[in-house]
Amino acid sequence: MKKLNLIGIGFSLLVLLAGEKADAQNQKAASVGPLMIVNTKAMRNFVKSYESAVDPEWVSLKDGGYLCRFVIDNVRCRAFYGEKGAWLLTLASYEENKLPRDIRAIVRNSYYDYTITYVDEISAPGRSRIYLVQIQDDKGIKMLRVSDGEMETVRELVKLQAR
Repeated sequence: MKKLNLIGIGFSLLVLLAGEKADAQNQKAASVGPLMIVNTKAMRNFVKSYESAVDPEWVSLKDGGYLCRFVIDNVRCRAFYGEKGAWLLTLASYEENKLPRDIRAIVRNSYYDYTITYVDEISAPGRSRIYLVQIQDDKGIKMLRVSDGEMETVRELVKLQAR
Protein backbone atom coordinates (compact mmCIF):
# COMPACT_ATOMS: atom_id res chain seq x y z
CA MET A 1 0.00 0.00 0.00
CA LYS A 2 2.86 2.40 0.87
CA LYS A 3 4.46 1.69 -2.49
CA LEU A 4 1.26 2.59 -4.32
CA ASN A 5 0.96 5.81 -2.30
CA LEU A 6 4.55 6.78 -3.13
CA ILE A 7 3.95 6.07 -6.81
CA GLY A 8 0.79 8.17 -6.75
CA ILE A 9 2.53 11.03 -4.93
CA GLY A 10 5.50 10.91 -7.28
CA PHE A 11 3.29 10.91 -10.35
CA SER A 12 1.14 13.73 -8.94
CA LEU A 13 4.23 15.78 -8.15
CA LEU A 14 5.61 15.18 -11.63
CA VAL A 15 2.32 16.25 -13.24
CA LEU A 16 2.09 19.29 -10.95
CA LEU A 17 5.68 20.34 -11.62
CA ALA A 18 5.27 19.84 -15.35
CA GLY A 19 2.13 21.96 -15.40
CA GLU A 20 3.66 24.75 -13.29
CA LYS A 21 6.84 24.86 -15.30
CA ALA A 22 5.02 24.87 -18.63
CA ASP A 23 2.69 27.64 -17.49
CA ALA A 24 5.26 29.76 -15.65
CA GLN A 25 8.23 29.53 -17.99
CA ASN A 26 6.84 27.96 -21.17
CA GLN A 27 9.67 25.39 -21.03
CA LYS A 28 9.73 21.66 -21.63
CA ALA A 29 8.72 19.70 -18.50
CA ALA A 30 11.09 17.31 -16.77
CA SER A 31 11.30 14.09 -18.70
CA VAL A 32 11.76 10.77 -16.99
CA GLY A 33 12.20 7.31 -18.38
CA PRO A 34 9.18 5.01 -18.76
CA LEU A 35 7.79 3.90 -15.37
CA MET A 36 10.64 5.65 -13.57
CA ILE A 37 9.81 7.18 -10.21
CA VAL A 38 12.04 10.04 -9.12
CA ASN A 39 12.48 10.49 -5.40
CA THR A 40 10.22 13.33 -4.21
CA LYS A 41 13.00 14.88 -2.10
CA ALA A 42 15.37 14.88 -5.09
CA MET A 43 12.74 16.46 -7.33
CA ARG A 44 11.90 19.12 -4.73
CA ASN A 45 15.58 19.89 -4.15
CA PHE A 46 16.19 20.17 -7.89
CA VAL A 47 13.24 22.52 -8.52
CA LYS A 48 14.29 24.73 -5.59
CA SER A 49 17.98 24.84 -6.54
CA TYR A 50 17.69 25.10 -10.33
CA GLU A 51 14.59 27.20 -11.05
CA SER A 52 15.87 28.33 -14.44
CA ALA A 53 16.86 24.84 -15.63
CA VAL A 54 15.88 23.99 -19.19
CA ASP A 55 15.00 20.49 -20.42
CA PRO A 56 15.72 18.48 -17.25
CA GLU A 57 16.05 14.76 -17.93
CA TRP A 58 16.10 12.27 -15.06
CA VAL A 59 17.93 8.94 -15.07
CA SER A 60 17.92 6.27 -12.39
CA LEU A 61 21.44 5.15 -11.44
CA LYS A 62 22.53 1.57 -10.73
CA ASP A 63 23.40 2.43 -7.10
CA GLY A 64 19.81 3.55 -6.50
CA GLY A 65 20.52 7.26 -6.86
CA TYR A 66 19.41 9.70 -9.54
CA LEU A 67 21.01 11.87 -12.17
CA CYS A 68 19.35 14.91 -13.69
CA ARG A 69 20.82 16.39 -16.88
CA PHE A 70 19.81 19.97 -17.67
CA VAL A 71 20.99 23.30 -19.08
CA ILE A 72 21.24 26.67 -17.30
CA ASP A 73 22.47 29.79 -19.13
CA ASN A 74 23.79 27.64 -22.00
CA VAL A 75 25.85 25.53 -19.58
CA ARG A 76 25.37 21.76 -19.55
CA CYS A 77 24.89 20.47 -16.01
CA ARG A 78 24.44 17.13 -14.27
CA ALA A 79 23.09 16.96 -10.71
CA PHE A 80 23.52 13.74 -8.75
CA TYR A 81 21.19 12.70 -5.92
CA GLY A 82 21.41 9.80 -3.51
CA GLU A 83 18.87 7.00 -3.19
CA LYS A 84 16.94 8.95 -0.54
CA GLY A 85 17.00 12.14 -2.61
CA ALA A 86 19.88 14.00 -0.94
CA TRP A 87 21.89 16.22 -3.31
CA LEU A 88 25.40 14.79 -3.73
CA LEU A 89 27.03 17.04 -6.32
CA THR A 90 26.55 19.03 -9.50
CA LEU A 91 28.92 18.99 -12.44
CA ALA A 92 28.78 21.94 -14.86
CA SER A 93 30.76 21.80 -18.12
CA TYR A 94 31.60 24.89 -20.16
CA GLU A 95 34.22 26.86 -22.09
CA GLU A 96 36.58 29.63 -20.99
CA ASN A 97 34.11 32.48 -21.47
CA LYS A 98 31.93 31.14 -18.59
CA LEU A 99 34.89 30.67 -16.19
CA PRO A 100 34.83 33.06 -13.20
CA ARG A 101 37.43 35.83 -13.55
CA ASP A 102 39.32 34.96 -10.37
CA ILE A 103 39.77 31.33 -11.45
CA ARG A 104 40.77 32.40 -14.95
CA ALA A 105 43.35 34.81 -13.46
CA ILE A 106 44.89 32.02 -11.34
CA VAL A 107 45.31 29.85 -14.44
CA ARG A 108 46.50 32.67 -16.73
CA ASN A 109 49.13 33.89 -14.21
CA SER A 110 51.00 30.59 -14.54
CA TYR A 111 49.96 29.46 -18.02
CA TYR A 112 49.63 32.68 -20.05
CA ASP A 113 50.73 31.02 -23.31
CA TYR A 114 48.15 28.22 -23.05
CA THR A 115 44.59 28.11 -24.36
CA ILE A 116 41.84 27.17 -21.92
CA THR A 117 39.90 24.55 -23.86
CA TYR A 118 37.35 23.25 -21.36
CA VAL A 119 36.19 23.52 -17.75
CA ASP A 120 34.35 21.14 -15.42
CA GLU A 121 33.03 22.83 -12.27
CA ILE A 122 32.14 20.57 -9.34
CA SER A 123 29.83 21.78 -6.57
CA ALA A 124 29.02 19.64 -3.53
CA PRO A 125 27.31 20.42 -0.22
CA GLY A 126 29.68 21.67 2.47
CA ARG A 127 32.72 21.65 0.17
CA SER A 128 34.63 24.27 -1.76
CA ARG A 129 33.91 24.51 -5.46
CA ILE A 130 36.45 22.65 -7.62
CA TYR A 131 37.37 23.67 -11.17
CA LEU A 132 39.03 21.15 -13.48
CA VAL A 133 40.53 23.31 -16.21
CA GLN A 134 41.93 21.79 -19.40
CA ILE A 135 44.63 23.88 -21.06
CA GLN A 136 46.62 23.30 -24.23
CA ASP A 137 49.64 24.62 -26.10
CA ASP A 138 51.64 23.28 -29.04
CA LYS A 139 53.56 20.87 -26.77
CA GLY A 140 50.68 19.22 -24.95
CA ILE A 141 47.56 19.27 -22.79
CA LYS A 142 47.32 19.74 -19.03
CA MET A 143 44.44 19.21 -16.63
CA LEU A 144 44.55 21.61 -13.70
CA ARG A 145 42.60 21.47 -10.46
CA VAL A 146 41.78 24.89 -8.98
CA SER A 147 40.13 25.22 -5.57
CA ASP A 148 40.39 27.60 -2.60
CA GLY A 149 42.75 29.86 -4.56
CA GLU A 150 45.27 27.07 -5.18
CA MET A 151 46.12 25.25 -8.39
CA GLU A 152 47.73 21.89 -9.07
CA THR A 153 48.44 19.87 -12.20
CA VAL A 154 46.36 16.69 -12.15
CA ARG A 155 47.33 15.24 -15.53
CA GLU A 156 49.74 16.09 -18.32
CA LEU A 157 49.77 14.74 -21.88
CA VAL A 158 52.65 15.46 -24.21
CA LYS A 159 51.97 15.72 -27.95
CA LEU A 160 54.12 13.52 -30.14
CA GLN A 161 56.34 15.50 -32.50
CA ALA A 162 56.34 14.65 -36.21
CA ARG A 163 59.68 13.41 -37.51
